[in-house]
Amino acid sequence: AQINGSGLVDMTGARPKVTANLNTGKIVVDPFLPAQKSALNGSEQPARVIPARFWVPNDTGRVDLKHLIATTSERWSTAPFDFAALSSADVDLNLTSPSVTYHEYVLEQAKLLSTIDAGVLRLKEFTGKVFDGQFASTAVVDASGKRPSLAGEVSVSGMDIGKASKAAGIASTTGELTTRINVNTLGNSVADWVGGLDGAGAINIKGVKG
Repeated sequence: AQINGSGLVDMTGARPKVTANLNTGKIVVDPFLPAQKSALNGSEQPARVIPARFWVPNDTGRVDLKHLIATTSERWSTAPFDFAALSSADVDLNLTSPSVTYHEYVLEQAKLLSTIDAGVLRLKEFTGKVFDGQFASTAVVDASGKRPSLAGEVSVSGMDIGKASKAAGIASTTGELTTRINVNTLGNSVADWVGGLDGAGAINIKGVKG
């Protein structure tokens, strides 16, 4: 992707600090990701989550994350995290892109504000438009201690379920989805993070047909 913007490297502090303001062309994420099996214990079949319609427990729209965890595969990697890079340099990044694509999913008008400071990654803002709905996410990965932690929030407002279903290869469905989910966890591996996942959330679905 084409990249325009400005950057600065400051070598006067305890760690190098990189400051960058970037505007990019369309970004395709897939080539930069590891093979799916690399996150599993020798299995080429990725972990699978039961679709939301099977695990929303009642008509309040509350999301039971413990139930969600119980429906996922246990074949997560127990290899220790290597977050050394988060302590090697500090970063202040502002990035915008007309679109970020992962497989069939496209986030339009993407904006990312993120910092790394002394082993702590803060995703201050990650926003955009997905399937005609508004997407927003924040997160903190704290690798400054002995057990890295993750805390984050994801929200989607007014997403077109029909367009999302088509991208996922699911039979025709229509409706509108609004959701907000908060998660937090702690541990030294992907398996630890999945096993310790906690949080809360809510889902509101309107006009579902199909």
